[in-house]
Amino acid sequence: MKGKKLKTIREFNGLTQEELSDKVGISQKRISQMETDLKHPPSENELKLFSKLYNIPFEFLNSDEALTLNFHNNHTVNGVFGQNQHYYKSENKHLAATLKEAQTRIDKLEKMLETEKHHFQKERNAAQKK
Repeated sequence: MKGKKLKTIREFNGLTQEELSDKVGISQKRISQMETDLKHPPSENELKLFSKLYNIPFEFLNSDEALTLNFHNNHTVNGVFGQNQHYYKSENKHLAATLKEAQTRIDKLEKMLETEKHHFQKERNAAQKK
């Protein structure tokens, strides 16, 4: 159950196993082993590492307590038992797309502002020469 909890938290944070591997210095294969709880469940030290990374109490990660994620629109995902996992995956994709769109708009606005600033400086320089 600890491995399923780790997987749910990783996915909720929008990380792939590979990205998590790069962040914590544990191989992707080891992360996969931990998440499946097969032969090699997460060690106490590994759980402490994830506790710090995700800012989640170690005691919770080390327990068999179920993990329930609540979203702002009152949808609930119980990742430990795998119910409705498709929802938070699609929600994360939607949020990522929204953030990307917002960043694109910010970039465009910054370019427009820079252009306007450049034109203003040209006009001011021309006025000062007169």
